[in-house]
Amino acid sequence: MQTEHGLEGLSSNSDAQATQATNDTDLASEPVPSLVEQPTWHTGSWDTGSFVIDLQADSFCYVDINLAAANLLGLEADQILGKPFDQVLPSDQAALIRQNCQSCINRGVSLAYEQQISIEDELTWCLTCLNPVRNSQGQIDRIIGTYLDITEQKTTNQELRQLNQALEDRIQFQTVALKQSEELFHQFAENIKTVFWMHDRSGTMLYLSPSFEKIWGIQMISPGQNLQVWLDTIHPDDRDWITAMVRRDNLTHPIDLEYRILRSDGEVRQISERAFPIYDPDGQLYRVAGISEDITERKQAETALQISESRYRSVVAALTEGIVIHAADGSVITCNASAREILGLAQAEEIFGLPSAQLLRVDSLHPCWHAIREDGSPFGPDEHPVNITLLTGQPQRQVIKGLYHVDGSLVWISMNSQPLSNCGGVVCSFTDITARRQTEAEIHRSRDLLRAVFQESADAIFLVDPVSLLNLDCNQRAVELFQASSQADLIGVNGASLHRFPFSVAEQVEAQQSLEQWGVWSAEIEYRTLQGYFFWGNIAVKQIQLAEQNLILVRITDISYRKRSEMLLQQQAKRDHLLKQVAFCTRESFDLDYILSSSIEQLQSFLQVDRLVIYQFQADGSGKIVTESVSQSEFAIVGQTNYDPCFQSGAANRYRLGRTSVVSDICDDTESNLPACYVEFL
Repeated sequence: MQTEHGLEGLSSNSDAQATQATNDTDLASEPVPSLVEQPTWHTGSWDTGSFVIDLQADSFCYVDINLAAANLLGLEADQILGKPFDQVLPSDQAALIRQNCQSCINRGVSLAYEQQISIEDELTWCLTCLNPVRNSQGQIDRIIGTYLDITEQKTTNQELRQLNQALEDRIQFQTVALKQSEELFHQFAENIKTVFWMHDRSGTMLYLSPSFEKIWGIQMISPGQNLQVWLDTIHPDDRDWITAMVRRDNLTHPIDLEYRILRSDGEVRQISERAFPIYDPDGQLYRVAGISEDITERKQAETALQISESRYRSVVAALTEGIVIHAADGSVITCNASAREILGLAQAEEIFGLPSAQLLRVDSLHPCWHAIREDGSPFGPDEHPVNITLLTGQPQRQVIKGLYHVDGSLVWISMNSQPLSNCGGVVCSFTDITARRQTEAEIHRSRDLLRAVFQESADAIFLVDPVSLLNLDCNQRAVELFQASSQADLIGVNGASLHRFPFSVAEQVEAQQSLEQWGVWSAEIEYRTLQGYFFWGNIAVKQIQLAEQNLILVRITDISYRKRSEMLLQQQAKRDHLLKQVAFCTRESFDLDYILSSSIEQLQSFLQVDRLVIYQFQADGSGKIVTESVSQSEFAIVGQTNYDPCFQSGAANRYRLGRTSVVSDICDDTESNLPACYVEFL
């Protein structure tokens, strides 16, 4: 499609181009610079395409073209230069420009025309200007042309013309329909919050919808009234530039404005406005229509959102916890400073030359991230909580991962991931737990060491509740020492029940006072095992605090061997003392009766028996108790003579040879193995 006209019919921009074309004709002898090298030549703007056509050859060929012209044709410059029209343009466009070039040559004047060209299946309106250039002999040997994309202007003008034409047609031919339409329009305008308005070129109001009063807080501006009443309501800081915009008489396209108004009650409201130029059939601006909307609440919400986002960013930035926000495709939207520090991103960026967003992509983890599980095995990308949440939509909690920094140091982190419902992304938070793990490992080592000392101790150890005095725990040595089948037999038992003899009140008071004064108490106690056997133990009691719990630590050392040794030493001492007494008596007198009577009481005490006798055998087999020490004097038999028919025949000679015999129970045949006659005698 072509619209041809002289330069006088062009817009102001076209007029400038036509004037420039005429000047080019006058300066034909000057060399033409390359349009590719000098893109501003001839037009002064990248938006205008320029080209040069050589007329000396048989066919018109492009010999120079700038980037804007090549882009407008949808081609590269090297696809155009040196080629005729029919090898560059579609056949219809090639025929049209050839025809107009020929007309320009024939008439010897500049020529401008409008046409529609197809670029990538899309129609574009283009204003083409052809300017003949004469050589030094006055002959036209070149044409300098320009392309200008006027699609938007054509579309706008066409839409406005169609609108104006439709309005005029309705006024002229459909009066009744117009009244109905106006009635519907008024009903619509009076019942919505948006303000519709229209004024003429001079600023006289033609129409204003009723919503104006509610938003502006003043009476309606009547038709025919000047716009100054409205301008006076605009906030002083916005009034000057709004006034300048309204009084423009060359509005060529719709404009969008945002400004503030100051109501009579002092309230400031935010207004969003869109103005449309309306042209008469001659293309002259004669009206401006528009819509105005109160956007105060929206602006307040935007401000509140900005404040909230700023507060949120400040909080996230201040967190010691690392925060990384991922989009739905796994890419990184943002991360805070703590995340960079924990993950060692600054060093990784420096070494690998990649930004944090690329290093942190969970769908293609960079090789610099060497991650391990708690057991030391590799931690794969499919185990990353962000990937799991993106796949399942479920949050992940406390996922432990070890991460090697690029410097080889190992950091342990605990990760959480939470889906973001509004954008389909995921927020990942993580904490550096390296120090905590080291502390826990140290605690485990200390606990294992304590448990080893507790269990492998050579002494029985009990942990006792200080209130109930019941055993809470004990070691294996306690089980062995008290002959229990397991620890359960001793747990929940009062330790005093294991004593052979109960404590007296005085002993309990002494133990309590020692604990209160010195924090420790010890004693030697005889215990009874669960199997009924007895042993001596050294008990040491101390109040302790374990895991913020007050406990009593009881240690019992088996001292039975020592006690037996002490008893043997005591017996040896008594025996030595007794021998000394016997020796003393012997030295003091050679009377056998005196010696025996002086020593027998000490012998009875030493042997701890009820009766001790010295029995003197006679040749006939009888015997006499010559000396006796008895615990109860009424049962004394000293001086009594007895006859033992069994002794002389069987045992006398053995005793002469030094036999010693001990019988625990003379009536037990299996133990004593004594003849019946001797049992009766005893």
